[in-house]
Order: sequence, then structure tokens, then C-alpha cells
Amino acid sequence: MLPTTNDPREALSNFAYNLGLGSEPPGRSSHSYVEKAEYWAVVWGRGGDGRHRTAALGQQSGLEVPAQDLLDVATSVHFYEAVLATLAIVVWHFYPVIFDPDVYPLNTAFLTGITVRKQERSREREATAAGDD
Repeated sequence: MLPTTNDPREALSNFAYNLGLGSEPPGRSSHSYVEKAEYWAVVWGRGGDGRHRTAALGQQSGLEVPAQDLLDVATSVHFYEAVLATLAIVVWHFYPVIFDPDVYPLNTAFLTGITVRKQERSREREATAAGDD
């Protein structure tokens, strides 16, 4: 799940394909840049969330805090970060796990541990091996 040097190339290839600049979809690694971005979004989201929550806690507990304007900014940023996190879950997570036509009605990887892409690759290898015989 660590980012690799291939991730930007993979993202640009996919972006170009989505713009209509390619005839067939580009290949993706077993853990694509999309999955890695979703995975690491939790980490950097928690860091930002912690800073904003600390500012709000300081206000509620009566501690000496900076100007009210700074607290208002921290509250606004915290709110919009929550909106962004919700949208990320709905778009980045729900679509590939539930609504993607390749996996609909549900990606069963959480039960089997095998993603649909891995299943497709193993079927392709089996078909290639059967054709070689």
C-alpha cells in the first residue's frame, strides 16, 4: 500500500483514457493508485482532524485560546473536511465496492480476500494455459 514510482504514470494513463485519448483501458497494479489514495486519506485526514478538534477542545474547556476568528476558521475547516471525507467514502469507496458494473451487486473481496481483478487475471492465465495444451 506504499506509493510507488509507477502510481503517477498509472494515474496519468487512466486520466488520458478517461479523456478519450486511449482506445482501451490501461492496466492497473494489484493495489492501484486509487486504492492507495483512499487508504492514505485516512492517515492525513486524522492528522487534520486532530488539529481542529484540539482547537475546539481548548475553546470548550476554557483554556487560554487564540482569537475567536481562529477558532471559527478551525471549526469551518473541520466541517468541510468532514464533508470531503463523506464524499470520498461515497465516491471512492462505494462505487468500486458496490456500484461498479464489474462487481455489482457487491465486491466479495472482504469475504474471500481475492479481488475481482485478481480473479479475472487467474481466469486469463488458466485460459492461456488451456490453449497452450
